[in-house]
Amino acid sequence: MDILKIAEKTVKEHNMLNTGDRVLVGLSGGADSTALLYVLLSLKEKYNLEIGCCHVNHQLRHTADRDMNFCKDLCERLGVKFFSLTKDIKTGANDAGMSEELFARNVRYEFFESLGYDKIATAHNKNDVAETLVFNFMRGASTRGLSG
Repeated sequence: MDILKIAEKTVKEHNMLNTGDRVLVGLSGGADSTALLYVLLSLKEKYNLEIGCCHVNHQLRHTADRDMNFCKDLCERLGVKFFSLTKDIKTGANDAGMSEELFARNVRYEFFESLGYDKIATAHNKNDVAETLVFNFMRGASTRGLSG
């Protein structure tokens, strides 16, 4: 079974999309989020989706601007709305007394939610799920909250 069939089956089994949904993809420019964008584009017609992408330039890596430009160019080529935010995560995290990872995560999700889409789609692999579990544990989540 190919990835598109697996994705469509998963969407259907878990009732992840409704006809006419406006879906915002968190696009980093990496393989996971780029693949997610292509999967959602393959489902666009079937579900009558409006798809947009957003990218947060955290200014942490020397490739940050290049990653943002890749995302912008990809969206232009695919005819997908693109939103971006540039934020100095290192300074913001220091000022807030938070880890860079947690501060960056908060910035991303505040930005995603400010754009007013029905659904937010982010690509996660097994390592990302483990990271979420650790974040939840460190924040003092109960056993119910210890999930990725």
